Amino acid sequence: MGECMNAYEALLSLSALLALGCGGDAVDVGHSQDRGWTDAPIENASATAPQAIYDSDEAVFGFALDDNTLYALIHHDRTFELVSCELDRCRSERTVLFSGPYLDQSGPHHTPLLISRGWLYWITGGGVSGLAACPITGCTQPRFVPTHVSSNLAGDGEGGVYFIDQEQSSVMHLAADGEAPERVQSFASGLGYNADIAAKEDYVYFGPDDQTISRFRRDGEGVVEAIATDEMLATFTVTADSIFYASQLLTGKIVKCPLAGCAQGSDTLVANQRWPEEVLVQGNEAFWLTNPRFSESLTHATLQSCVLPECASVHERVRDLPTTEIVDHQPQSPRFAVNGQSIVWMQSFRTDGSSLRRLAR
Repeated sequence: MGECMNAYEALLSLSALLALGCGGDAVDVGHSQDRGWTDAPIENASATAPQAIYDSDEAVFGFALDDNTLYALIHHDRTFELVSCELDRCRSERTVLFSGPYLDQSGPHHTPLLISRGWLYWITGGGVSGLAACPITGCTQPRFVPTHVSSNLAGDGEGGVYFIDQEQSSVMHLAADGEAPERVQSFASGLGYNADIAAKEDYVYFGPDDQTISRFRRDGEGVVEAIATDEMLATFTVTADSIFYASQLLTGKIVKCPLAGCAQGSDTLVANQRWPEEVLVQGNEAFWLTNPRFSESLTHATLQSCVLPECASVHERVRDLPTTEIVDHQPQSPRFAVNGQSIVWMQSFRTDGSSLRRLAR
């Protein structure tokens, strides 16, 4: 029995070493797991019939979209892969950026996957929580920084990242070449563990604390200022000239304000949106999720959109799903991504596994 266990442990060690060797600028030629990936040409895409990009019992636990390039974290039992591919050719021309054992030895945790000027960042959890990073060209071993993250991630425009550490009641910053995150702003406790953060031009925006979204200057000058105050604030996003947020008060609504603050005037774009969240603006279109139905074990989310600036009518882009959900509602989990041509979202199944699907805009 002892000899069998030693052989088994040796095999695991060898597998881990082999997996570590698969990272970095390596175009997929068979060493990656092919199961589940599909080529999905954009000319075959429809605004009503979803294309499958990935469909497997091995779960996606983070993804991001940059122009037409998809980045994804894929769970493989004791190991994971960080991959990239053009949306049209994820089966035939996929690149493995890293493949190896989990950094924290605790398995997958749903996480945002942030693209920040040549770097990919994601959150690890379990035994040792922190931030992991890998260049978009690949890495032989991801950079790992132990820390506590209780928000999504925001790029600083220079390859670094901002995030919220709720335990320290602080906004933190990790530079692209930093060894440890630095506190850049403290705040009164009260932010939830699903807080938002965004960086735009000279400011970092954070919140909500249920009633307020705030910002401060990135150069450290001035004080924290509240720019949006409402009830039951959920999530927000920032564009070049506006802030958009969701309020879950009563029937729910999506609101737009100038970056100078909602005191300068606010516009309710759309009301009667049940439990709205995850607001995103891409081009001239706003997107958000609603949660119109609940069951004992499942929340049924629906992806909605409207054309700006009037938002005259609301369109259901991904209909309510009876046996799956866009993603299970753990904090820090991505739901969907949008580029100029496509809407990509993740479905997580009641059992193991998940899928990535695409609609034409």
